[in-house]
Amino acid sequence: MDKSRMTLTAGLNTNDAYDLEFSYHRMLLPYLGVGGGIGYFSQWYNEYLPYGETHGRWNSWVLCDSDKKIGKVYLRPSVLLSTPALLKLGKYKISLQGECGVQLLIPYAGVHIDYVNSITYDSKSIYKSTSKGKWLFWNVKGGINLSLHNSAIVLGYGISNLDIYSSRRFINVENVSLSDFYPEKKMTHSLFVCLIHAF
Repeated sequence: MDKSRMTLTAGLNTNDAYDLEFSYHRMLLPYLGVGGGIGYFSQWYNEYLPYGETHGRWNSWVLCDSDKKIGKVYLRPSVLLSTPALLKLGKYKISLQGECGVQLLIPYAGVHIDYVNSITYDSKSIYKSTSKGKWLFWNVKGGINLSLHNSAIVLGYGISNLDIYSSRRFINVENVSLSDFYPEKKMTHSLFVCLIHAF
């Protein structure tokens, strides 16, 4: 039995984001392993741009465009389950596998806010941050495994209660919460592909 599995995963999810993850699992039994991964997700598109009005020298504020898209590093400890080969196609074996885990984000978020005077076109930028917000989310994945010797490729689907806007919902600017501009919390669905090497 190969005791170790190293995996590189790439996926797309319903937050208009992609994610990349490198993980390792130690197989305690032929079809049961424990381990975890480190990954990074980032949005390629975000239509939500918080803004508002103020008084004095600056008459408006807006979230800095470079902070519009959200990206974060995460850790994901998990339990790996797989089935024996369900089907053989020559040298290839087809099986099912699943992972149950938790996704741990850094409990901190910060953004730059641009204050603008629309008459003089003067501007300044300030930094707003918070350590509030949810940072632990559950995560379940399942997929079809096509293996050859000690290498495999997996195509799968995942579901999670991940809320990528969680920390930003607690940032306030001029008594306005950024949460007012972001969508309501909802489940995150994803499609992914994995490359696995067992040894």
